[in-house]
Amino acid sequence: MTSNHQILNLKYIDDDICRLESIVDVGGGTGTTAKIICETFLNLKCIVLDLPHVVENLSGSNNLTYVGGDMLISIPKADAVLLKMTLHNWNDNSCRKILENCKEAISNNVKRGKVIVVESVMNEKHDTHEVAELKLCTNLRMLATFNGKLRREEEWKKLFMQAGFQSYKLSPLTGHLSLFEIYP
Repeated sequence: MTSNHQILNLKYIDDDICRLESIVDVGGGTGTTAKIICETFLNLKCIVLDLPHVVENLSGSNNLTYVGGDMLISIPKADAVLLKMTLHNWNDNSCRKILENCKEAISNNVKRGKVIVVESVMNEKHDTHEVAELKLCTNLRMLATFNGKLRREEEWKKLFMQAGFQSYKLSPLTGHLSLFEIYP
């Protein structure tokens, strides 16, 4: 997973992030992505939320902190929440709960707040054969291993709206990953 974070680097962080004061990287592991964000945006407070045993021995810095917790229970308050390649591990009910917790986490910043989701979007008709095959194989693995799944844009939209969000923007990111910016 760390290599995936390094490949993504800052491609998905837009100019809008300069207006934020804080961001939570949910399921951020050892903080690889958060460290890149902190080094680039020195005034941005980054919080990495992951399970307590993942973050218990990690040290932060002046703008990076680690919080042990469970995204199904609560997410620390921030201007933005980042979920990278996380939601495909979960079924629809759990995804909806995680997204509701994300919405609650950004509720203090209705004007600038957003949730940033990096995921694969199933789109067999428009993907190259190789990308469609990769997504289908990943989907089977998620179904068999975690009871999760990859989703089509319509399925993502339904989850976002059911979690109480008003709108979203979808942009391509890499050959198999897309970027959702979800707004309350």
